[in-house]
Amino acid sequence: MIQTLRSTKRQGFTMVEILVALVILTVGILALGLLSGQLNTQTSISDTAIDQSAALRSALEEIRTTNFGDVSNGSVTYDAYQVTWTITSSSSNYKEIQIVTVGPGLSDGVILKEVSHTFMCRLLARGSVQCSGGNVIDDEYDADDDDDLDAVGAIAVAQRSGSSTTERACSS
Repeated sequence: MIQTLRSTKRQGFTMVEILVALVILTVGILALGLLSGQLNTQTSISDTAIDQSAALRSALEEIRTTNFGDVSNGSVTYDAYQVTWTITSSSSNYKEIQIVTVGPGLSDGVILKEVSHTFMCRLLARGSVQCSGGNVIDDEYDADDDDDLDAVGAIAVAQRSGSSTTERACSS
C-alpha cells in the first residue's frame, strides 16, 4: 500500500494572528474617532472666535463710520453677541473707547453660552490729513512735520491681550 504524504503547509490564519490583527484595527479606529472629536471641538472653537470677531468688527465699523464729534456710548447686537462701547476718556483729537462683547465664547478651554471679552480702542480725529499714493504726507497734528502723525491724526488702534492692529486713514 502506498501511503500518501500530507502537506504540512498551513492554510489560513491562526486564531492568535486574527486576534492580534483585530486589536491593531480596533486601536486604529479608536484613534481616528478621538481625532474626529478633537477636530469637531477645534472647529467649534474657531467658529465661536470668528463670530465674536465679526461682532467686534461690526461695532468698530459702527464707531468708525460715525463723525468723530458724534461718537458716544452705544451698543449693537450681532447674531448671538451683544456689543457695547463706552468712551473712557477723550480730548479734541482722540477718544479712548472700551468695547465689551458678551456672547458664546471660550473660557478655560470650555465653550460657554455667555462670556464677556473687553477690548480697548483709540479713535483718533482725522483733522486735515493729506494723502499721496496711499501714504500720509501731512496732518495738522504733526508737531515736528516729519509725517509720522505724532501718535495722533488718522490712526485707529484696537487692542486685545497685548496684540494690536492698525488702520491708516490713507488706503492704497
